[in-house]
Amino acid sequence: MAGRTLGVADAEPTFDTVTVTGATTLNGDVAAGSADTDLIGHYGVAAVSQRALAAQHTSLLSSSTDFTAAHLNALKEIMATLTALGLWKGGA
Repeated sequence: MAGRTLGVADAEPTFDTVTVTGATTLNGDVAAGSADTDLIGHYGVAAVSQRALAAQHTSLLSSSTDFTAAHLNALKEIMATLTALGLWKGGA
């Protein structure tokens, strides 16, 4: 679609692949992945699927002021998820 402006007839174009180079701004509601089976990666890290482990379930976290094994497992899962997405380096 190079050199062409999207008009009313092209209000919702569908692309199989889009490569953007340089500074880019996405305005409005932007979703990365529309299904839990979609793969997403950031900062050159290979795209991965959505993680789903028992430690992500909020019922494992109590309202206690004590830091329990469940809290630690939830924190480790958050760190692993961010690392897998390339949003947390996960190492020195």
